[in-house]
Amino acid sequence: MDQMKCCYIDCTETFFSGLNTGIQRVVRNVVSRIHIDPEYIFIPVITIGCETFRINGKRTEDYPVTQATIKILGCMRNLVDFLFNKIKQLIRLLVVNNNTYTTQDRIADGGLHWKIISACSKITPLLIRVAFFLDAPFLRNRKVNMQEGDIFFLMDSLWNPNALHVVNYAKTKKVKIVMLVFDMIPVTHPACVEDITFCKFNEYLTEYLKVIDGVISISKYSIDEVIWYYSKLGMDKHIAFDYFHLGADFTTDLLSDKSPDQRLVDLGNAPFFLMVGTIEPRKNHVYVLDAFERLWAEGSNVRLYIVGKIGWKCDDIVKRFTGSSYLNKNLFVFNRLDDTGLKYFLRKSCAVIIASLVEGFGLPVVEAMYFKKTLLASDIPVFREIGGNYPIYFPLNDNNVLCELITRVADGSLKSENENMSWLSWDESVRVLMEKVICMAAGKERCQAEYAGSPIKR
Repeated sequence: MDQMKCCYIDCTETFFSGLNTGIQRVVRNVVSRIHIDPEYIFIPVITIGCETFRINGKRTEDYPVTQATIKILGCMRNLVDFLFNKIKQLIRLLVVNNNTYTTQDRIADGGLHWKIISACSKITPLLIRVAFFLDAPFLRNRKVNMQEGDIFFLMDSLWNPNALHVVNYAKTKKVKIVMLVFDMIPVTHPACVEDITFCKFNEYLTEYLKVIDGVISISKYSIDEVIWYYSKLGMDKHIAFDYFHLGADFTTDLLSDKSPDQRLVDLGNAPFFLMVGTIEPRKNHVYVLDAFERLWAEGSNVRLYIVGKIGWKCDDIVKRFTGSSYLNKNLFVFNRLDDTGLKYFLRKSCAVIIASLVEGFGLPVVEAMYFKKTLLASDIPVFREIGGNYPIYFPLNDNNVLCELITRVADGSLKSENENMSWLSWDESVRVLMEKVICMAAGKERCQAEYAGSPIKR
């Protein structure tokens, strides 16, 4: 009997970051659903140096140094939060009249906290990577040896330098290379990313395109951007291009009725608009805040809740939050809201706002529709592709339109039309993805897998 071939799925960056948003969220959903194909065994791996190791999917098991490092980092983060909360309480106790709690005070007790968190978020993945390197001697039995006919699927962040070394080595073994590109934002919107991300993305993507056999993206919009980029390079190498759509399972965990913190329950009793996304320029928080502050200045009592971890290039955005006279009155910002709190806010919100300048897919669009929430979305091509006619779209060059839409939603005269919809599940999405990966490895231009072509099935 012939030995089964292997499809090695790289998830290095997700493994080391410990995050569960954006790319990491997709990677975790795919890895948790991989199965045995008639031809291939799917194996999640990480790369360290030029070596590749199988992982068991549970990062802290069998990795003693890594586990200890994660616990220490968690304790340090909790300590920082505790100390700053105490500082805030002390400042407020020293202020006799709340009206004298000035903009400068808010920046002083809030801005520094956010800056420390942002700096730590950049250091943490490096520390975890070093810890895992120290664990490597205990993992020799997990080392993989790729063979001719195997597939190496670059599903994680493509600027991982270790993976590029592994790819070049795999090509000498006649292994097929397929890469997942989530979006081309560092190329098309460089102002929205850090300078180092822009440089690394362009450098590594160009190098990968010299050796890979196929590229898959998460929307037609995104794969069209990849094809445009590839055509500009003028390479004379044949590469297969295709796309799939992400799944959107709303499991019992998502729909759990577990009660959130009492403070969140109290906040949820007032009508509010919800904005979810990493605090970074692309999410366009300032554009939304401008609209709300204008309405508040005119006497509106509508509330805005912003949920998102600290991202990059966000100092000015954070200053707008912490310096707003409406902070903790009409404007509430949650940097560390857990899943229970987020799901509670999704249920209780009167509307969701997504004002992104650009996206690779837009999974929050689908999630907002699942909860049958009125959805105000920026009028960008990928949201049209994913959301169809469900969202109420607004332009990004006329804030007056957004103000009017917020007012109409708040007074109940405008809402999204709730249609009977079903969603492409993660199981379906992963099946299509892996079929397309195998098709590309076999040299086929397009996979003919049964696929609805849209995450929303009307």
